[in-house]
Amino acid sequence: PALRAVAHRRLAGALRPGGWLILEAFHPLQLRHTSGGPKDAALLYTLDLLRADFAGLREELAFEGEVVLDEGPGHQGTAHVVRWLAQAP
Repeated sequence: PALRAVAHRRLAGALRPGGWLILEAFHPLQLRHTSGGPKDAALLYTLDLLRADFAGLREELAFEGEVVLDEGPGHQGTAHVVRWLAQAP
């Protein structure tokens, strides 16, 4: 988690003005599913966490919920994800 916040600040700082950040990650509720992702809650994201880490960006689209993955043998079935699209000022 400490590295995540630093990495996210650097990522936001690397965007050009008007640049886009597109992020998809597993949500803590993914721990209920067997379709992949980290098994450590500290490595899972929520929209609130992303909004805090990327506070200087303008949110354009946000989604937290279940999707069906079909991305190879390690990522199959129902998953709980967070999707976030934001733009640098």
